[in-house]
Amino acid sequence: MWRVPREGHFEFAWLTVAADSNVTLAAEGLYLYALTPQGHLLWDWELPNRHKRPQSLSTPVGEIHLDQVACRTLGISTQAGPDEVRRAYRRMARLTHPDLNPGDPSAADRFRAVHAAFEELSQGAAAGEPDNIVRIHITFGLTYNGQPITAAITAVTVADGVIGIGTSEGEVYLCNLDGEVREYHKELGRQSVASVLLRGGSLDAAYCYPRIYRFAGSAPQPSTDMPEFATRLVSHGSDVLAHGWKMLWLVDSAARVIGSLPLDRRIDGVCAADCVSMVLAGRIMKIPHRTQL
Repeated sequence: MWRVPREGHFEFAWLTVAADSNVTLAAEGLYLYALTPQGHLLWDWELPNRHKRPQSLSTPVGEIHLDQVACRTLGISTQAGPDEVRRAYRRMARLTHPDLNPGDPSAADRFRAVHAAFEELSQGAAAGEPDNIVRIHITFGLTYNGQPITAAITAVTVADGVIGIGTSEGEVYLCNLDGEVREYHKELGRQSVASVLLRGGSLDAAYCYPRIYRFAGSAPQPSTDMPEFATRLVSHGSDVLAHGWKMLWLVDSAARVIGSLPLDRRIDGVCAADCVSMVLAGRIMKIPHRTQL
């Protein structure tokens, strides 16, 4: 058993791992560790610090319906239409107006609350957002030894004696099994590289939201925009099979999307063996190579 060294190294919340018959790789934050099949450390590699912009992570924690309080104030549901909102406002205004409730010292405050609720709901409807939903994210920066981290390793793969590495800054590295960089591509995008695909000892493709990049020529060729953030890539003959949550795409060597297939179940995994790609999505589905979706 091998444990990630903590002393002097940035402690990340998760590991990215990959392996073949020669080496096991574990990436954590800035670092890539190479292990023997027996679990002995061969070397570690630190991601070059090429960036000035501190790296941060943003995670959704929920959503707030800002109009829920306003709807309760008017006594209506959050699905109420504009006409129902106006009728409820007139009704509640009569019930709370100070002139109509001279013996109630709280009437003025209640009337102001009713008027404010009506204005909030009316503004949301005018903007085409009757539910007025705000999605809440928490964003936090990453630091190492008190300094901001400007990038992190987000994708690792190994095959045919080479290692492919993707980063949070849209970069892709190709290294040999000794950790020496053979190829570097920068600024594929401003999002993280979610998947790197190797073929024949070279870079074949990478996914950096919102595009797939094929490395057949001197410069990476981008696809059209893809709709899903966490897309993974698998070789499918000379093409690439990309899979998201419930969708498959087939991309040719020029990064053109030549087929797609929606599924009714979440895709749990995709792999390629011999001349067939296997898709697990509630059942196992075989897709022969050279077959369009």
